[in-house]
Amino acid sequence: MKIVALITIRNEFHYIKYLLKYLRNQEIDVVIIDNDSSDIDLVQSECKKLDNIIDIIHQPFEGEFSLKKQLLIKEEIAEDIGADWVIHHDADEIFQTLSPLESLKSMIIRVNNLGYNVINFDEFVFIPESDTVDYCDTNYISSMKYYYYFSPEEQRLMRAYKRNIKVSNIESGGHKLKGENLNIYSCSMILRHYISLSREMLVEKYKNRKFSKEEIDRGWHANRMKIDWDKVKMPQINMLNHLDRNGISKSRPYSKHFWDW
Repeated sequence: MKIVALITIRNEFHYIKYLLKYLRNQEIDVVIIDNDSSDIDLVQSECKKLDNIIDIIHQPFEGEFSLKKQLLIKEEIAEDIGADWVIHHDADEIFQTLSPLESLKSMIIRVNNLGYNVINFDEFVFIPESDTVDYCDTNYISSMKYYYYFSPEEQRLMRAYKRNIKVSNIESGGHKLKGENLNIYSCSMILRHYISLSREMLVEKYKNRKFSKEEIDRGWHANRMKIDWDKVKMPQINMLNHLDRNGISKSRPYSKHFWDW
């Protein structure tokens, strides 16, 4: 079974160099969509070391963040790539199963054989535990331990789906799928969202980002647009969960991101 993750990047080698190896170990193939990254040479060099990279596709950056354009090109690629299943993946995310003994590919094959065609993921947001901690030059997947369970609504991240069904995630901004004959697997898997590896990165990521006017009019990105990012601080660790040998916990769910707490 061919399972392909579609990943859009723009200057995110600090994530990509670990993410691609992780996906290779999870037996997932990858197509990268590059939005004129300044570090694309580093990404290309890393891709040459791996056997799960299908292609790097160029999508010009036109001066503003346009999620819709990213989703549209992913739909086009998904139609042509010949995959059995597709994962809508961001560079700062890690997808995992509920069992450490089961790879992503094995899980998707199992779910497919049970007759399901969509897999939902619960979101756990990993952040630095203080304003001064910086994970940019580390393997953040293994080193970051503090997180919160982000759950504004049920089944909001339908991110893996079988390609023999006609679906779209554009109207939901990449979250929920719309289409006919959706059969969502009853157990949600885990999505680790490493929204920032340091406070400095968080400010740089959002402070001067220009969003598409069409998407602003749709109501997208609202929780990132009216923030004074220079004043944002990491939350106290007593407000976060800690990753331990018992795995990820859904305790203390939050309906908003930490800058809105």
